[in-house]
Order: sequence, then C-alpha cells, then structure tokens
Amino acid sequence: MHSDQPIQFKHRGHLPGAQGRAKARAKRNLTPRQKEIAQLLLHGASIESIAEDLGIGVGTVETHKRSIYIKMNCHSKADLFTATAALRLRVEAA
Repeated sequence: MHSDQPIQFKHRGHLPGAQGRAKARAKRNLTPRQKEIAQLLLHGASIESIAEDLGIGVGTVETHKRSIYIKMNCHSKADLFTATAALRLRVEAA
C-alpha cells in the first residue's frame, strides 16, 4: 500500500550541517543581563541576593537563569561551569 503523503519525521532539535551549527551558536549568545547573572551564579550568589543587587524581582532572576540554562544546554550549575569553561578554552585557543 503506497501513500501519496510525504513521510513526516518528528523534530528532535537537531539540524544537519551548517544550519545546525549556526543555530547552536545563536543559542549560546547570552544577553548582557544574562551574562551578568550567569557570572553571579558562577560566583555562588543566591537568586535572592542577585535580585537584590540588581534591583529586580526574584522571578525575573529565575527567568533569566532558565534562559541561560536553555541557551547553554545546561541542567545544573555544574553543567554551567563545564559549558563556560569549554567556551573559554575555545576562545583562548582561537
């Protein structure tokens, strides 16, 4: 039995070749505020202290943290340490 409909594949977030690499690079581009919050997180600051220091709400810091983790493909602070260390190595090697 042959169908005239095209085969549909589930999108898993992986794009082949240059398109996939470009998308991965774009995801790692943190905003200046996200960079600031990531740096504070990596230095051990709590969400509450970051919010107080920057004059923003705890919920806003949580939202930035979530965006940082998504862009850096992290699931924990340990992952964030590893990802930023890998980026530093690549930048220094260039």
